[in-house]
Amino acid sequence: MSSSTRILVVDDTPENLDVLSGILEDLDCQLIVATSGERALELAARQLPDLILLDVMMPDMNGFEVCTRLKAGLATTEIPIIFVTARADDISQGFRVGGADYITKPINADEVRSRVRHQLERQMMLAELKSFNRELEGKVRERTAELTIANRQLREEVNERRYMQDRLNYLATHDLSPACTTATRLKRMSLNCSRVFRCRIRMPLFC
Repeated sequence: MSSSTRILVVDDTPENLDVLSGILEDLDCQLIVATSGERALELAARQLPDLILLDVMMPDMNGFEVCTRLKAGLATTEIPIIFVTARADDISQGFRVGGADYITKPINADEVRSRVRHQLERQMMLAELKSFNRELEGKVRERTAELTIANRQLREEVNERRYMQDRLNYLATHDLSPACTTATRLKRMSLNCSRVFRCRIRMPLFC
């Protein structure tokens, strides 16, 4: 783990905080502690920890309510929460309100380290994936913009070629130069004379 990794530990019992803090010291993380739900909400919003270890049974505001309010906050909704509980019935409810995992009491040091490492590694991979997706989306937008410009230029070239082709076709079929006009008239007169001559030959002679 990195020394910049922040873990918020929430428990109303100082002895439990001491036990968890002693276990987590081996992970080389920055530890933040809170002894109430209200204090946990305040520290979470201000410090934005990478992970929260949250006791379920606390006075005034229990762990489920704290988790619900954290998940409702825009800045804290993605912070993974591991519930710490001695009751098996709390586990399913913890998942329902948005918990990522749980630790059972009495606390086992190896279990705590294993579950904390898993959540932190998962969080790190999610952060890398989001960064990669943002970079990919940026490249896609750039490529899309380039293709849009290329398509527009291609359409302009095609339209220009069509215009030139239409102009050439028009000039070819509407050439009004004197030489062309005279040649066309002579050709038409020659065709008409040939038709009249053939008609006269075919007419019968009566005596």
